[in-house]
Amino acid sequence: MSTNGIRGGPWPGQVVLRRRWAKGHARPWNEEVQAAGLRIERGGADFVDACFHWLVDRGCDEVLSVPVHPQGAGIWESAGFVPHTELRLLSRSLIDAVAEPTHHVRPGGGHGDWTAVAAIDDRAFDRFWRVGRLGLADAAAATPRSKLLVADVAGEPIGFVIAGISLDVGYLQRMAVDPAVQGRGIGRSLVRAALRWARRRGARTMLLNTQLDNRPATTLYRSEGFEILPERLTIFGRTAESRP
Repeated sequence: MSTNGIRGGPWPGQVVLRRRWAKGHARPWNEEVQAAGLRIERGGADFVDACFHWLVDRGCDEVLSVPVHPQGAGIWESAGFVPHTELRLLSRSLIDAVAEPTHHVRPGGGHGDWTAVAAIDDRAFDRFWRVGRLGLADAAAATPRSKLLVADVAGEPIGFVIAGISLDVGYLQRMAVDPAVQGRGIGRSLVRAALRWARRRGARTMLLNTQLDNRPATTLYRSEGFEILPERLTIFGRTAESRP
């Protein structure tokens, strides 16, 4: 199938894909995995399929979706994508007060901060789950409002969290702590800082997702009041080899 009028920017890079009213966002998955990440802002299965072909035409071996709620799975399946990875979904009410962080967490956002937290992200995650600078920018842009919060010691960043808000729902989009200082409660402080940021801005619920086998993260989130929801999110994938 052709790309059917898809318009996009230079690849590889963070690009906006458009066709009439439909709109998507694509980026390299990371520097080590030759795949593209695709997020659909609006559009149906035909648009998803056309974005897939556009990306494969530019050398991508595979196209992977952002985590998808079961209600949104249909357009991906209709476009020839299959489940790649399941993620656990957790939720926490923000009606009640949130405890203060026990470590210093400050607002971030300067060029130096983004460079530092991208390096932390690389050290904290394995090959597949690293997102790189473009992935962090994509996480920050996924909601109408977002904030980078940074934990540091003696002026050196040691962890970060990206929090976002859409309507009255908060999202913990991405969090990482430098492996050299893990186990000291820094992640807990970052979670609390994200919760407090979202609550002060009117969010009534915070959502996040994590890998099914990430037991330390799940334990941390549950100890801070998150509950595991029955539904799971799915990352869908389609390989270049599947193209007719």
